[in-house]
Amino acid sequence: MDLSIIIRSDKRHNTEQSGNQVEALVSVLQMEIESIRHQAAVEVIVVDSASAEGDLRSVIQQFPSVRLVPSALELNPPQSYNLGANLARSRSLLFLSADTLLAHGSLLKCLDMVVQYPRCSLFYGRLFEHHVNSVGSNSPTGHSGGALAFENGVGHGVPLLVSKGVLLEIGGFDEHLEELQSQQDLCQRIKAFGREVMAWDEFRTVDLSRKPA
Repeated sequence: MDLSIIIRSDKRHNTEQSGNQVEALVSVLQMEIESIRHQAAVEVIVVDSASAEGDLRSVIQQFPSVRLVPSALELNPPQSYNLGANLARSRSLLFLSADTLLAHGSLLKCLDMVVQYPRCSLFYGRLFEHHVNSVGSNSPTGHSGGALAFENGVGHGVPLLVSKGVLLEIGGFDEHLEELQSQQDLCQRIKAFGREVMAWDEFRTVDLSRKPA
């Protein structure tokens, strides 16, 4: 297995107003996975927190290869991510929220980046609202401070590509922190562990939870 994609979902991601956001994200991912299936093996794990029974039934029916991990308890984002990480079979973990869509071509680039920057244990991308801007750079930017540079201060939808070995070695996401703080804390601990953290401008998600004005 070359890459494990861990999607966190909860009852907010499947409503009449938002539609089934998990289904939308998984549909996009499956097209990406199909396009690279001769080059890489990718698994998708959906950690579903306290959704109504049957909310994700259509996802499993359409995409039987997706692994659904239901939780009757309401998990916070760090708890969902840690649960998915422990179940993942790959050495590289891509963390996504169900209310985002990943930019086209990102999966293959993720695999390339892991090979190109072996000393880097965490890549973080950028979040955009309803559109993806033109690519501004062909390479990641070295990160020196330990705090994530989130677009407009929003942290929940920023994609993270993390080494599973290093993540488990440092104890995973801190489950006592909010999502943004847990991601920043993870960067700081990975750097303290002696590994690199890098910003990657081409690594982008589109936020589906924010409606255009």
